[in-house]
Amino acid sequence: MERLLHRQFMTSARYATWADERVYQAVTASLADEHWDISRHNVQSLAGLLNSLLMVGRLWLALLRGHDQGIASLDEPLYEDLEELREAQVADDVELCDYVHGLAEERDAATDSYQALDSTPHADSQQELLVELCAQQVHFRGRVCERVSVLDAEQPDLDYFEFLRKTGR
Repeated sequence: MERLLHRQFMTSARYATWADERVYQAVTASLADEHWDISRHNVQSLAGLLNSLLMVGRLWLALLRGHDQGIASLDEPLYEDLEELREAQVADDVELCDYVHGLAEERDAATDSYQALDSTPHADSQQELLVELCAQQVHFRGRVCERVSVLDAEQPDLDYFEFLRKTGR
């Protein structure tokens, strides 16, 4: 993978780790028991959104590795306990960083064939799959932040430049 592109994907993976931790801190700080109701699991609930954030990362990383993702729907909760969900997210963020770190230039140009959740066949490059993974994660983090704001709680600052400044790039 081109050196600059590889560096950008590494930075994006590190940003995901940083942003996810801030999201979980905001959720934990704003959480009241009535808002964490996995029995009413849907993508509008905090539980549903955090599970969806975890699932999209797992889906796209599985596609990048050429594995079956084992997820049939984003509406299936993976974890019911907030702390277990956070621990799984932390582990998956580490896995993403490790994966991106190990990418080689020749893999970037390779086209991967896969099936979407609805069984539609697709073929995309590693670069395109990584961009989509990052975009999906940003989408779900944004939805979590919106949900936190509805609870009249302070939203986390997920500014990319703030991340770069605080982490020394």
